[in-house]
Amino acid sequence: MKHRIKKIISKQRDKNKVFLDDEIEFKKLVDLLPEIVARTDREFNIIFLNKYGLKATGYTKEDIRKGLNVFEVIEEKDKHKARKNIKKVLKRQKIGLNEYTIVGKDGSNFQVLVNSNVIKDDDGAFLGLRIVAIDLTEKKKAEEKIKESEQRYQFLAENINDIMFVQDMDLNIKYVSPSATRLFGYRSKDINRIKLKDIMTKDSYKKAIDSFKKYVGLAKKDINIDIPLMEYEYIKKDGSTFWGELKVGFPHHSKGNLTGCLGVLRNVTERKKVEEKLKYMSFHDSLTGLYNRTYFEEELKRLNTKRQLPLSIIMGDVNGLKLVNDAFGHLKGDLHLCKAARILEESCRREDVIARWGGDEFSIILPKTRRDHAYKIIKRIRSAASKIRSDEIPLSISLGTSTKEQPDQNINTIIQSAENNMYSRKLVERKSVASSIISTLERTLWEKSHETRGHAEKIKKLAVKLGNFINLYQNKLDELVLLSALHDIGKIAISDDILNKNGKLTEKEWRRIKKHPEIGYNICESSPQLVVIAEAVLAHHEWWNGSGYPLGLKGENIPITSRIIAIADSYDVMITGRNYKKPLSKNEAIKELRKYSGVQFDPKLVKNFIEIIKENKKT
Repeated sequence: MKHRIKKIISKQRDKNKVFLDDEIEFKKLVDLLPEIVARTDREFNIIFLNKYGLKATGYTKEDIRKGLNVFEVIEEKDKHKARKNIKKVLKRQKIGLNEYTIVGKDGSNFQVLVNSNVIKDDDGAFLGLRIVAIDLTEKKKAEEKIKESEQRYQFLAENINDIMFVQDMDLNIKYVSPSATRLFGYRSKDINRIKLKDIMTKDSYKKAIDSFKKYVGLAKKDINIDIPLMEYEYIKKDGSTFWGELKVGFPHHSKGNLTGCLGVLRNVTERKKVEEKLKYMSFHDSLTGLYNRTYFEEELKRLNTKRQLPLSIIMGDVNGLKLVNDAFGHLKGDLHLCKAARILEESCRREDVIARWGGDEFSIILPKTRRDHAYKIIKRIRSAASKIRSDEIPLSISLGTSTKEQPDQNINTIIQSAENNMYSRKLVERKSVASSIISTLERTLWEKSHETRGHAEKIKKLAVKLGNFINLYQNKLDELVLLSALHDIGKIAISDDILNKNGKLTEKEWRRIKKHPEIGYNICESSPQLVVIAEAVLAHHEWWNGSGYPLGLKGENIPITSRIIAIADSYDVMITGRNYKKPLSKNEAIKELRKYSGVQFDPKLVKNFIEIIKENKKT
């Protein structure tokens, strides 16, 4: 009996050894797997967890030995489902794969896909569970990335301003992004039914079809063809148009045949406007709106052909522009030029090229125009200019023309000839233009300031008498006549509010008033008839003792005509008075002159002047 018991025990030991050997081999095997492999006992305590499982959960073999239940590593929300599935497994019901969220030792969680089955002994008694779980972390990350990518592209497709579309080889729309409804104004359900010819202008549609045929042919031969950007004009539902920049490609299926057309359409209307504006600016004068010299020269190259003969050129120059700028400001000068530009446009034909040559000069190309007809156009321009009468200054344009009649004539020689004729005309017109401008300046001065024609006449008489008394040369006497009327000409550029202010001037206003001799000097310098009095105008507020303005000249450094005008002007103002000052008697005025003799006025001239007015009882 004893022997038999020993034999049974020995067999059991051999059997246990085989079992242990199998267990060791099993553990070695599962440690190599990239999945979580676990075993539990009857109470669902984990008694084995492979290397991957330990690494994924963060638990250790020591944690397993101390006791770790399956339900401790399952997230709370999944525990009910897990218990329900285990009951089904124990009842031998198929449950398939299940997804659970596992909680790691550090509290982090991840998702796994679990397959489990029951472990029984030889007698069929329940020993525990065998669990295999696939870590879904990387898969979930990949799915999230795909989902994010899909959402991103969906967002772009739905919200991007550009239109993305797919067409078949018959140009039927298979897909178009929602942005098309916003841009074209059609409802989303209608946009796919719209034909290409309905949303493109006639010219653009023809170009698009021609381009489509061309690039389809090229794409069949070369799948890597790079198709350039194309621009077409499109029509919205409301009939308005916009410019679109189109980029297309032709995908191929596996057999190499074209499957259709992919495209992106971008609204470039604003960019086209900017381009057109830049193009306009590059060929147009920004002030007058006429063509500029660059465009003129380009057109001259194009029109300088035998077919355009006779080819006439007109050159024009606006008279007195510098004088207008100096007297009335550059804004007024700019308006003066614009008036001249409008007259040229109205007097010429549509096919004529009118350009601002530069500054105050204009140039006109007259294709297929004989010399006599060019003269008729000049006459038309002069007539129109003579009717322009502004309150400040008349408009005068000197014009000259020349005609190319033979192909071998040099066009630059023709331009030079027209320019010479213009300058000759300018010399003839200079005197009358200058006289007209001077008259305008006088009238403007009287209107803006307290100066009157009577005051100017009185100053002139007094100044000429004093000039004669000291035996001035005739040329200086002539200057005195001009200076009497125009010594304060710079005041026309001073604000009326300052000139006619009754109260005391501010420091800033006084500084502006003191600028009028310099302004007057610039005005006179701009006119050949007035240049002789420019220095005297500049110095008419200088004082004998050097305390005057603007240069602080002293004594005889002040032009004699300025010294004479200063005395005559001051005397007449004193005895005439102003609206803010009562007039003085002759004796009171003489007393004032003596008071400022050697200070403001030349003492010798004061003495001479007093002798003159004492002799003349009417003065």
